[in-house]
Amino acid sequence: MDESAEGSLGRSAWRQTLLVAVALLACPAVYVIMAVILLHVGFQPPEITIDRQVLSFLFPAALSVSVMLFLIAKMLQTKLLSPRYVTRHCDGVNSAARHYIRISMLCMGMAETAGVLGLVYFILTLDMLKLIVLVAMSVLFGMLVFPSRTKLEDLLQTVKDSGSDEQC
Repeated sequence: MDESAEGSLGRSAWRQTLLVAVALLACPAVYVIMAVILLHVGFQPPEITIDRQVLSFLFPAALSVSVMLFLIAKMLQTKLLSPRYVTRHCDGVNSAARHYIRISMLCMGMAETAGVLGLVYFILTLDMLKLIVLVAMSVLFGMLVFPSRTKLEDLLQTVKDSGSDEQC
């Protein structure tokens, strides 16, 4: 593959990664808009009986799950996007670019879990403040695992220099 094709591949991979990452980072705003619309139309929580003790446990559980998934996402991002891992497991630049996109989207999706849990909690309780807290966590976590163009370019250059031959 010539130099211009590899540069084009890197730009294409970056555009794809950036498009999905920005969409995932924008999802929490959609959750807040949905909550405002639900409040505006007079939505009432489902007519299910939820014990107060269970309800008091749900928000801390959502926080804990969100933090744990963020930490796992950060660990996966660090391990699976390391130059050593990529050069050992990817067959060339094209494979490394696909790998980068896959892992970036996995990590962004895991970081976005807090917003989803916030919307579920809101639907059960109509507690807008806790929705906003979880949505803010989702945005923060998304920003912390947001893909890096420099990281992608460095990985592609490392793979090109190493000439690895295994499948990713």
